[in-house]
Amino acid sequence: PPSLLAPVTSAADSLTLAEQAARLKKLQEQEKRQKVEFRKRMEKDVSDFIQDSAQTKKKFQPMNKLERSILHDVVEVAGLTSFSFGDDEESRYVMIFKKEFAPSDEELEAYRCGEEWDPQRAEEKRRLKVCVGDPPRLCWEGFGGAGASLPASVLGPHSSPRAGERTQESWLPAPPTWDPLSNPEHVRPL
Repeated sequence: PPSLLAPVTSAADSLTLAEQAARLKKLQEQEKRQKVEFRKRMEKDVSDFIQDSAQTKKKFQPMNKLERSILHDVVEVAGLTSFSFGDDEESRYVMIFKKEFAPSDEELEAYRCGEEWDPQRAEEKRRLKVCVGDPPRLCWEGFGGAGASLPASVLGPHSSPRAGERTQESWLPAPPTWDPLSNPEHVRPL
């Protein structure tokens, strides 16, 4: 039974509640249709991607969380691989890959850093890397095996002498952001 303290609703108030319920239902139906239409568009895009033998990966425009979720589902059902990248919600996007061209960890890291994937640059980075040690030193995997130090004469003034090596150069630690690939003047050819 209604409470005596509860306000009495008029027919006009009931009509407003009924209108609100109808509007809400209409909006929910519209949203459902939009999701279905979006899924169909993504299914077509993914199907076209699969059929195109020249494409190994595809980058989509930034999407909201729900759209990315739908796309990831479509990609999974199609048997492909997908990843989302981007720092903030407005810039997050999806990249899809054919299974046989799944990205390497290095490629994924490049995309996570907002960089374009460059296989040649990745190969150079694999060959030339900064080793962790005390003190840190520049290492060259192709010189004397993995982790072998390059001689100080090759590295220049930012190098560290190896045990038993005599040098006039004092060791200066490389700045934390030092990248030998972007600062090639610090590495002279053998």
